[in-house]
Amino acid sequence: MADAAMPGALPVLGHLPWLRWRPLEFVERQRALGAVTSFTLRRHPAYLVNDPDLVWRLLTELSGEVGRGRNGDKTRALTGNGLGSSDGDFHRQQRRLIQPVFHRERVESYVPAVREAAEQQASRWTEGEPVDLVRQMLAVAATGVLASLFGVRSPEAMAHEVAAALPTCLDIASRRAFASTRLPSTSGRRYAAALGRLHAVADALGRRVPGGPAEAPSFFLSRLWEAQDLGLPGLDDQQVHDEIMTMLVAGVETVATTVCWTFYLLGRHPDIAVRVEDEIRQAAGDLTELSHLRRVVRESLRLFPPVWLVRRRAAAPLRLGGQKVGAGASVYFSPYGLHRDPRWYTDPERFDPDRWLPGRQRGLPRGAYVPFGAGVHRCVGEAFGVSEVTTILASIGARWRIVPASARVRPKAVVTLRPDRMPVTVHRRP
Repeated sequence: MADAAMPGALPVLGHLPWLRWRPLEFVERQRALGAVTSFTLRRHPAYLVNDPDLVWRLLTELSGEVGRGRNGDKTRALTGNGLGSSDGDFHRQQRRLIQPVFHRERVESYVPAVREAAEQQASRWTEGEPVDLVRQMLAVAATGVLASLFGVRSPEAMAHEVAAALPTCLDIASRRAFASTRLPSTSGRRYAAALGRLHAVADALGRRVPGGPAEAPSFFLSRLWEAQDLGLPGLDDQQVHDEIMTMLVAGVETVATTVCWTFYLLGRHPDIAVRVEDEIRQAAGDLTELSHLRRVVRESLRLFPPVWLVRRRAAAPLRLGGQKVGAGASVYFSPYGLHRDPRWYTDPERFDPDRWLPGRQRGLPRGAYVPFGAGVHRCVGEAFGVSEVTTILASIGARWRIVPASARVRPKAVVTLRPDRMPVTVHRRP
């Protein structure tokens, strides 16, 4: 099929209203038009890559020709030039610095703090109680990250600040990126206030003073401060702050979102939930024995990848499939669209963790499953994120059954693919 332009562009705005109001429908509609489709955003050309082999090439072989760019990044106001936004040689330097924080032994050492955060939150529940799962899992994820990555002794107050401010920041940042007009001043004030709360937490975490929130500098903070003292290029106080903000945003929002979607999917599929419950009971706290739960998480990430749309910017003219892409053009791909493509997944809308059994996906193209990206910008904290999610699910699932109050929950495609809202009731296991 020849590559084509996306129909439905409006004068001046192009396809911007689609991305603002019907983003998931927008990326799925383009799938039928070709491997690379073109569209416009405020008269600027843009492209969506729908072919997994081309996505893989974009993230690996062409990584030097397509960068993240400094415009259009919905999280840059939050994370600055941190690892999630930086590019080129500086990104490689920072990745080498931070990578040891997420080595296997380190990740294993973080599990007790994450487990304690989940168990403490669930200990406040009562039988049959209605629970706002999104807000509570944000608090759990924030508490776990603050205690494990940052060594905070009593993280509850900070976690409350992060859990309260982060959704507002991400929602309004996304609206700003795809807004056709300026946002009302009330939204701007809410955004500034929430962003200020997050920056205040990051400032406190990065303050090198006795009696700070940490018992002792965590391995993550020690790596940053030692490299800064040695004069690593570009690692000034602002950059340290940006790396702290990156870990707060990435380590909290994506984990909480994935936990919520997984509980929702298990609630709608009781046969799969029973298998998970049996496995958790038999594993007795040993995460290495939770192979079925890990497949459940993998399938949850397929259906609801936290990062649903990724943008790159062409540094020079290039060719992708049958499309000529000019220098400066925006190039997108959608993990959400790729993960639900019937060419690669049988019955793609169905929740089927066993599709990840050994041998079941032998012919899957590499770029057809990219919840953590690929290449030089692959998520550095992938192992930690999966460990966090698995630990929270196992810790809560061992004692509580989560029942969604609604049969359908609408995904809200902002910076992440978050549940619009997820009321549940909790029932204690016998």
